[in-house]
Amino acid sequence: MTMKRTDEKTKEWVEGQYAKPDPWGYQRHPDDKYRRLMVMTACLGLAPDGRFRKALDVGAGEGWITQALPAIEIYGLELSDAAAARFPTSVKRLTDGTHDHSFDLVVSTETMFEHYNWKQIRDAILKAAAPGALIVTCNNTKWEVPAIEKEIGSPLLVQEFPYRGMVMRLKAWRVCAG
Repeated sequence: MTMKRTDEKTKEWVEGQYAKPDPWGYQRHPDDKYRRLMVMTACLGLAPDGRFRKALDVGAGEGWITQALPAIEIYGLELSDAAAARFPTSVKRLTDGTHDHSFDLVVSTETMFEHYNWKQIRDAILKAAAPGALIVTCNNTKWEVPAIEKEIGSPLLVQEFPYRGMVMRLKAWRVCAG
């Protein structure tokens, strides 16, 4: 049985994980390079005019996927101070409450899990998305909570692909314009 961490314990845990750079080997593992490619392909394929004005990655980690988002302005929302300190210079850090409905692309990968505070993550995603925005999530099917569809309906895109001996599910939604 998986136990949800308290917010305080989650912060402590994530800081411990990011005490060293790239703790899960995302930047070196071929499956993670493919995951990033899949996220970028979905974003580009659904982008109006091939690019977004303003993108946000919720749970950005060190910004490895974030920095590749096809947008003029790129932001990351990350709980770990250690991870955010390693954001690429092209990624600006946001703190909670500074991003109400102002992003036309909102991405979140590997965050919608029952052992994380997925409701808070879902709420941050929905709060950040402007009317007409694209939301893209990509999560391991073993632990994924279908949180976004509970709020805004079925995704317009669902793709599954192998990932580190498991299955990854990418989903995309267009936020209603009003």
